[in-house]
Amino acid sequence: MKRLLISVLLSLSVSCASDPKTHFDLESLTPKEKTDFAEAKVILLGEQHDNPLHHQIQTEILDTLGRQGRLKSVIFEQVDWEYQGALTQTNPNNVEKLGARLNWATSGWPAWEMYAPIFKTATRYRAKLIAGGLPKNRVQALYKNSYEIAFSAAEIERLKLRTPLDESAWALMRTEIYEGHCKMIPEDHTEKMLPVQRARDGALIKGYLREADISGVTVFILGNGHARKEFGVPTLLKNLDPKLKIWSVGMQEVGSTPFPPQAFDKVWVTQAAEREDPCEAMKKHMEGKATKPTVEGEEGKPEVSPTIPSTEPNSESPASDVQDSPAEEKSEEN
Repeated sequence: MKRLLISVLLSLSVSCASDPKTHFDLESLTPKEKTDFAEAKVILLGEQHDNPLHHQIQTEILDTLGRQGRLKSVIFEQVDWEYQGALTQTNPNNVEKLGARLNWATSGWPAWEMYAPIFKTATRYRAKLIAGGLPKNRVQALYKNSYEIAFSAAEIERLKLRTPLDESAWALMRTEIYEGHCKMIPEDHTEKMLPVQRARDGALIKGYLREADISGVTVFILGNGHARKEFGVPTLLKNLDPKLKIWSVGMQEVGSTPFPPQAFDKVWVTQAAEREDPCEAMKKHMEGKATKPTVEGEEGKPEVSPTIPSTEPNSESPASDVQDSPAEEKSEEN
């Protein structure tokens, strides 16, 4: 699998070497985009996790910020809080060993080779590396026990995790989660997954508040769903500071459903990565659940636990980037 991913990376990089849509170039930005980029204190770089071209663009943006002397912190959705120590101890002399220290090979995220250039670039410019992922056991517990399992009362209040979004944003999140699971989960379960998504956004911000050097630019490396302006990390950041200058970037693939105009400040559209049909994997996953003993829930009904991406990254849960699944992901989603 690793050789296949590396092969895809190389082939896509070579075939698109001259395509400006697969690279970051300041001169290719519109005047407004240039201004937004120059003024931003926080930059959210969305991604489709298994597309190497998206990581290439992220790396180039970090390199540009580094050369400008603006890059101060990089927050990773892909690294759980428990690994903050490993990130803090990373420097240009030992960054080659970081993948092993993060146990990346067993994490369920795409091959380390895709993400390594991002970590190396951030380290080269002495940016702080910050863990923004909820530990998996807390995500599992969150599904049943609400925000208190991962956040203090003060953090819940400060992050305004319980402050409701407008109904249109909630509706959009519900639709994205349901369709991102190939419409194979009970619709009522999407409601229970909304707080989990919100908590994972909060986890990224918690990393920001704990570790970020706000004297320059902080960059978030995260799935497109978390970067969405209508309901993702930007909404929580604006709760903290309405005047904060944020530049939110989405990345999608040719042939996928276009993002709504209000979703991002900038969108890159790249070639699609080669992958198996995630809905087929989801179907197998759900069929496997159907053959396992059920747990009696309320009123004596079998309790069906929906797939919660990033809690079991080695499982066969495809899910959209609204519930970013490190293992697999629906290609037409974020």
